[in-house]
Amino acid sequence: MLMTAGQTSAQTTMGLRECMQYAVENSTKIAVEDERLSQQSIERRDALLNAFTPSVSASSSVTYSSDASPTPRPICIPRSKPFRTVINSTAR
Repeated sequence: MLMTAGQTSAQTTMGLRECMQYAVENSTKIAVEDERLSQQSIERRDALLNAFTPSVSASSSVTYSSDASPTPRPICIPRSKPFRTVINSTAR
C-alpha cells in the first residue's frame, strides 16, 4: 500500500449489529422523524399555554369634526361676601 503524507487508511470490520446501529444513527429519515416529533411537542406545549393564559384586547377611537360648534357652557362663580380690610391704629 502506498501512502503519502496527510493520508491515512483504516478499515474496520463490522458485524451485523454494528452495521444496523450505524444505519440507525446516520439515517436521515430517523432524523426527520425526530424533528417532526420535537415540533409536535412544541405545538402541544404552546396549545396548553394558550388555553390557560389569559388574553387581553383593547380598542380606542376618537372622532373629531371641525364643522360642529360646541355649545358654550355658562361659567358659574359662587357669590361670596365682599372682602373688607379693617385697619385699627391707635397712637400712644
